[in-house]
Amino acid sequence: MKYSDEPIMMTISENLADIYQDIKNFAYIYKQGVEDEMMSALELCNQNFRTDWGQKLVNVLRAIHEVKYTITNIDDSDNIRQIRQTANQYAAKRSVHRTHLHHHHRARR
Repeated sequence: MKYSDEPIMMTISENLADIYQDIKNFAYIYKQGVEDEMMSALELCNQNFRTDWGQKLVNVLRAIHEVKYTITNIDDSDNIRQIRQTANQYAAKRSVHRTHLHHHHRARR
């Protein structure tokens, strides 16, 4: 992953949704109890933590810290509008991902 001088706009909820989905996929496969698939899922989860969502987790913590301790005078109506928009985007993203995941698991059978 290359770093840039330009900041990339990501929301806390987007990052948490990505982390959640990865862990949920791991738990789903692990719950099946097939040892080879469990080990593959664990390896993939560890790899994704190293290469992707470990950094996302740090970014989320940094953003939450900034919101909690730095940002002041936020207009409540703008804040509520942003929260609703983010929640709607998350719901749409989960719906698309569930459909993809369902088709992926059916294709593997």
